[in-house]
Amino acid sequence: MSENRRFGHGTNNYSIKMKPIEKHTKTRSLNISANAEKKILRSIKEWERKRLYKDQNYNIDRFSKDLGINRKYLSSVINDHFGVNFSGYVNNLRIQFMQEIINDLNSVSDLNLTSLARLSGFSSYFKFSHYVKNTFGRSPRDYFISKGTKE
Repeated sequence: MSENRRFGHGTNNYSIKMKPIEKHTKTRSLNISANAEKKILRSIKEWERKRLYKDQNYNIDRFSKDLGINRKYLSSVINDHFGVNFSGYVNNLRIQFMQEIINDLNSVSDLNLTSLARLSGFSSYFKFSHYVKNTFGRSPRDYFISKGTKE
């Protein structure tokens, strides 16, 4: 069973099918207090605003170090609250950023899909294409064209 989760803000929202989130199963087993969990979530949201996920080499270890939070706790909170692992969470942010770029472009833009993938933080066009196909059910080219922006 899956559910649609909405990401983004304003007119830049999009929906992703994800497994239902089972709240607090892992964090409770790791004995993370509700207060500590809220603090971790605030740190994650602040990190999102900095858009460090655009770095192609960003990983959970660096994320943990940047936030000063134990990797296990951080991973558990991400799994519980976002319904995906760290990689899925970061790729969702990259897709959201990609959509913001597309929405800001005009129809005469010269930005190609490979450049868009790199700007969004994906390490390769293949990974970008795979994630776009899994998220939207169509190729990046088809998705890009549907947004009315020149490829």
